[in-house]
Amino acid sequence: MTDIAEAGPLLVRRDWRKSALSSAAVLLVIAGGMGWRSMQGEHPPWIFPILLGAWCLISTPFVMRDRTPRIIIAGDGLSWRDARKDPLYFLPWSRILSAKFEDLGEDGRVLRLILTPPPVVEQQVSGRNGPFVVDIDATSLDQSRKALRSAIHRRAPHLFADRSGKAA
Repeated sequence: MTDIAEAGPLLVRRDWRKSALSSAAVLLVIAGGMGWRSMQGEHPPWIFPILLGAWCLISTPFVMRDRTPRIIIAGDGLSWRDARKDPLYFLPWSRILSAKFEDLGEDGRVLRLILTPPPVVEQQVSGRNGPFVVDIDATSLDQSRKALRSAIHRRAPHLFADRSGKAA
C-alpha cells in the first residue's frame, strides 16, 4: 500500500459535462418560458434561437477549458476555491472536527465542515463567536462523494469514520 504522503494530493475539478448538463437544464426552463411568451406575442419568435445559440457559443469554451482544481485533499489539510479565479483557502486536518455531505435541494450539494473554535482572543478580535462551519460546494465535481469521503478519511482518519473506526 502506498503511503499517503507519497501518493500526493487528490485534485478535484469541476466536471464540465455535469456543468454543461445543469446549464442545459436551466436553459430549457428559460426556453420554455420564452417560448410561451413568444406564443403569446410578447417576444418575436426568432429571438429565442438567437439567444440560445449565443449563450452556447460564449459559455461552452469557458466551461470546457476550466481545469482549475476546486478541492485539493492533501496530507496536511484541505484546500478549496469556489470559482476559477477565487483564492485557494486552506484548513489543516486538526482544525476540522467533523465533515459530512449535505443536499441543499435546489442550491446543490455541499461538503459541510465543522471546525474547532479559534482561540478566544481571535474570536474577540473578529467579533465572531460561532458556529464555526464551512460549506464547500460539491456540485458537478469530477469525483464521486464516495471517492471524496474515502480520500479525506485516508488523510484524516477522524473524519467520515463510523463507530468502529472504518470509513463510512
